[in-house]
Amino acid sequence: MNEAREIYLKNISELQLEETNLSKKRKLIGWARFLTIVALIVWMVKMFKASLPILIVGIVLLLILFLVFVAIDVKWKTALLYTQSLLKVNRRELDGLDGKFSTWESGDVFNDPTHAYLSDLDVFGNFSIFQYVNRANTSGGKKVLAQWFKEKADNSIILQRQKATQYLSKQLSFRQDVDAVGLDNPIDENVSKLVDTWTKLPNPLAAGAWNVVKIVYPIITLSTLFLYLNDSISGGMFSLAVLVFLIFSFAQTKKITASYDAINKLEPKIATLSKQLSLFENLKVEGELLVTLQNKLRNENISASKSIADLRKILEKFDVRMNVFLFFFLNAFLLWDVWVTLALNKWKTAFGDKVSLWLNTVYEVEALNSLGTLTFNHPDWIFPTINDTYFNMAATEIGHPLIAASKRVNNSFAINGQDKIALITGSNMGGKSTFLRSLGVNLILANCGAPVCAQSMTVSPTKLMSSMRIADNLAENTSTFYAELKKLKQIIEAVNGGEKVFVLLDEILRGTNSLDRHAGSKALMTQLIEQKVVAVIATHDVELASMQNDYPGKIENYHFDVQVAEDQQLYFDYKLKNGICQRMNAAILMREIGIKM
Repeated sequence: MNEAREIYLKNISELQLEETNLSKKRKLIGWARFLTIVALIVWMVKMFKASLPILIVGIVLLLILFLVFVAIDVKWKTALLYTQSLLKVNRRELDGLDGKFSTWESGDVFNDPTHAYLSDLDVFGNFSIFQYVNRANTSGGKKVLAQWFKEKADNSIILQRQKATQYLSKQLSFRQDVDAVGLDNPIDENVSKLVDTWTKLPNPLAAGAWNVVKIVYPIITLSTLFLYLNDSISGGMFSLAVLVFLIFSFAQTKKITASYDAINKLEPKIATLSKQLSLFENLKVEGELLVTLQNKLRNENISASKSIADLRKILEKFDVRMNVFLFFFLNAFLLWDVWVTLALNKWKTAFGDKVSLWLNTVYEVEALNSLGTLTFNHPDWIFPTINDTYFNMAATEIGHPLIAASKRVNNSFAINGQDKIALITGSNMGGKSTFLRSLGVNLILANCGAPVCAQSMTVSPTKLMSSMRIADNLAENTSTFYAELKKLKQIIEAVNGGEKVFVLLDEILRGTNSLDRHAGSKALMTQLIEQKVVAVIATHDVELASMQNDYPGKIENYHFDVQVAEDQQLYFDYKLKNGICQRMNAAILMREIGIKM
């Protein structure tokens, strides 16, 4: 059994037990709260005619006991919700190992039909490599990972990510804690926009003058209240004073509202951000990339998580607005909103310009965690050796990451040097397209610093371009043939511009007649060789294989074979072999559907 599977099963068992225990505890504490209220009522009835001090002492003690029970219940409820989140994390990972990963976001929003390879290689969408790898809950984390899949990183960055990923793969508790914290209240794309809007808003109150007013004002108002309570001023004068206090205080509240509205929308996300920052700050990290990311969260003597926690405490003080009577009293007599706003302004001045940096750090950590989980779930996958020269790819037992290990057929393959073409011929359903996608998807993983589905691999991280899955476009009135020409034009322009690329082509020019297709394919292959491009091309056109004679050492022939049994049943072994395919199966397949051959 896969070690990761055993660990997830063990975690689920332990977490289910913890969930049961916490649920029982909450029921008990619920009864304790109920009985405390009953005891309070009984005490008040029984002691109503007794000594007043004894009555009050009993009421106070029972209320304190009730509040203690409430605090315990809140603590256990929080623990229960977190346990349930961890349960969900482990159950999803277990499903992922079984090929059921539809609960993760497909990433379809990141798809780009004009991109060099996204559509061909199922990078985004349902049952895509992004959906399989992604563990980010924040919209920013998903965006970072998507960007890594879209473009090759510098070799130095790839090596740093490899080290970070290897380290994080061993930090199971950390990865699952980050996942669990972000599950129920994820930081969405609006958070960055709201932060940016808020930090650019002018402070509604000038700190210098208002720092004096906030102290002098309560002295005046509370002195007025004291004078009234001691019958030193009349009720009419006191009422007039209170009216003046209200007008003055709520004039300031109106100024504050815009700033409050901008930041208050963030309050539900603040707790999530604080916890995620704290988790990463407290992780003992190794490697240049993780150390650099962690250092971004330090600001002199205060950490990012502590700063965000302080912001949350400030925002919580605005919650008095939910209690109308308390809101009116605190603002009329203490200028409560002014005090809180000045504290908020002070926080914004100190840390406002750093929030985006902290968010971006969380996003990158989530993306790295995704690669770490991929590594943990597949201990048999390896990190490729990175080669700086163009071009080198040598893989042993490479396979498609999205095919279950029990069904996957791996192949060994190598292509080295410039102006090299591997031409793969073969029958229908023999495995040509899957093999091309295996090369492409694993190169994408290698290009972003992830492990690859292979026994060993040396690769030169290179820009990938492909033309494999072509569809017409009714909106643009584009035929399948013209759509393919547009893809090929992208490739030709890139190679003519001197870009170093690795090209994957499947059935070139399939939308035209056989004569034009053969002539066009031959011309394109010649052009690729002349431009010193490395390509792997799959085709049914076995006549193209003769080009090996024209370009010895530059074109290598491979094929996928099919075996035909005596009863005309087809058998595919999906193994890549040297040479030209000698056996096709189209006629057999056509006969099977009723075409008389």
